[in-house]
Amino acid sequence: SNYTAAITACSKSGHWQGALKLLDKMRRVGPLPNVMSFSAAISSFSQGGSWERALALLGEMRSCSIEPNAVTYTAGMNVCAASGQWQLCLSLLEQAERHLDTPDYITYNNALAACARCREFAQVE
Repeated sequence: SNYTAAITACSKSGHWQGALKLLDKMRRVGPLPNVMSFSAAISSFSQGGSWERALALLGEMRSCSIEPNAVTYTAGMNVCAASGQWQLCLSLLEQAERHLDTPDYITYNNALAACARCREFAQVE
C-alpha cells in the first residue's frame, strides 16, 4: 500500500516518529497494517536505537494475529544489534528458528553481527 511505502521511506531516513504516525493512521482509518508495514516500522528504529519500541511493535503484531516473517525478525535483530542488545538479538533468532520454516542467511548474519559488536562470539552457535 501507499502507507507501507511511506513507512519504508521514513524507515530509510531514520524518521521513526513518522513511521509510527503512519502505522497508527493505518490502524485508525485503514487499510489495516500487515507484516510489511510492521516490518518497515520496526526497521525505522535501527537508526533511532529504541529497541524497546521495536520489540513492542513485534508483540503488537502477534496480538493482531499477524505472524512475523524473516524480514520482521531481521529488522528486530538489526535494531537490537544497533543498540548493543546481543542477548535480545539471539532471543529473536531463537524465535525465528521456532516460527519460520528456515531462517535465511541474513537472519543468522545479523545475530553474528550483534554478538561481534559486543564481543560475544562464544554465544553464536
